Amino acid sequence: MKKITAIILSLILIFSLCGCSGSDSSAIIYYGAINCPKTLDPQTASSFIELMIVRNIYEGLLREDTDGKIKLGIAESYTYNNSTYTFKLRDDAFWSNGEKVTANDFVFAMRRAINPKTESPNAQLLYCIKNAKKIHTSNTPINALGVTALNDLTLKIELQESDPDFLYVLTTAICMPCNEKFFNTTVGKYGMSLDTTISNGSYKLTKWNTEDFAMRILKNKDYTGDFIPENSAVYFSANKEYNTLETLKKSSVDIAEITCEQTKIAQKDGFKTKSMQNKVLLLSLGNGYSRNLKQALHSSLLTVNDFENINESYTFADSLLPDMFKGEYTNKVNVYSPTTAKKLYDAEIKKLDNRFPQSTMIYCGDDTVTDILKLVAGHWQQNLGAYINIAQLESNSSVIYKSSLDKYHIAAYSFEINETNLDAYMDKLNISNTKNLNVENCYKYSNIIPIAYYGTVFAYDTRLTTIKFSDTNGFVDFSTVVKDI
Repeated sequence: MKKITAIILSLILIFSLCGCSGSDSSAIIYYGAINCPKTLDPQTASSFIELMIVRNIYEGLLREDTDGKIKLGIAESYTYNNSTYTFKLRDDAFWSNGEKVTANDFVFAMRRAINPKTESPNAQLLYCIKNAKKIHTSNTPINALGVTALNDLTLKIELQESDPDFLYVLTTAICMPCNEKFFNTTVGKYGMSLDTTISNGSYKLTKWNTEDFAMRILKNKDYTGDFIPENSAVYFSANKEYNTLETLKKSSVDIAEITCEQTKIAQKDGFKTKSMQNKVLLLSLGNGYSRNLKQALHSSLLTVNDFENINESYTFADSLLPDMFKGEYTNKVNVYSPTTAKKLYDAEIKKLDNRFPQSTMIYCGDDTVTDILKLVAGHWQQNLGAYINIAQLESNSSVIYKSSLDKYHIAAYSFEINETNLDAYMDKLNISNTKNLNVENCYKYSNIIPIAYYGTVFAYDTRLTTIKFSDTNGFVDFSTVVKDI
């Protein structure tokens, strides 16, 4: 008995020691957010925090793994023939309300996404589907969309044209399924609260406090796919008392969004960081400026040397496209030519009784944005003799952009690039012709000029391992993240 007892005690000690290090599948990951989601409706989600949560609580036909490879999701197989994909769905995929996920859920979702009344921000992603663009831009009936349920578990998608990125598109939020029956019960509030949200992914939503933001997603025990979480839950929150870096330092969270200015501080404090280039700072010139006056302002805007002492997370926008679009239209648009600018400016000012109209450049943003815009105004004053006031507003980008449409206003604002879709990006720049993007066409097709690229920065505890970030598509799939103890 003494020997048996000794053996048992030894085994207990061994297992206890084994449990003192390594990963823990019951671990909870705490996430510090700067902004709160307004909706978890996959067809209308637009901010990256919305897309991040959507990515984790929904599953589409296909999924993107940590290496960016396309894997099967709800689909157990698919075939491609003559521009038509046929997907066979798993018969063990269920919604969090217990209903089975069917092919009709994907038909309804994609019809919603392409319906102009939905105002889906990424509808252009679906333009390669038969009749999608016609439906979205004209009065073509929605049921003409080339997405058909052959039966409960078989979905056919006909393409209008070949698209090498289409399988990736199927992994994004806009292609997540939508249960029509449940959707109709929400009466216009789908995805806007806990009670009006259902999910079918690796996690399910179990808490959503919209007033003092706190959200909890738990491992979905009924999930039968290949992306079973390595942790038990992810808690999202926004602390009004402290900024996100402070909450990270206090060990209140494991991963947090921080500002570009906080990157070096986080690194110095021993945290890992990841910077994404998913935002663009734009300049919009008001309707009152002539084309030549716009060109004069543009040609004396900024140089790459101006960014030497700017926050390293910001890069000079010498073309219309950030890094994620490399290889597609790399024509330079911000060409610094103060001599040419001055000639154009002087000729136009003569038409205005030799007086530059009283103008104000309005913006919202952080200290780095302020520094950039001071440089812009300095160039205009030094090179052209144009004096332009700068006013920082406590407002959002859409309000500031609309203000720029006034006669002699200039607006600086930013937007997030949520998907690597060129047409959607150009649509936000109000540019319809992407075939010949150069300086001249910048004035012909748009009043909007990109001046800097920057992005979201994540700081996280070294205990988080196997964490991978994608450029878009919700950034992080938490199902693969391990928290060491």
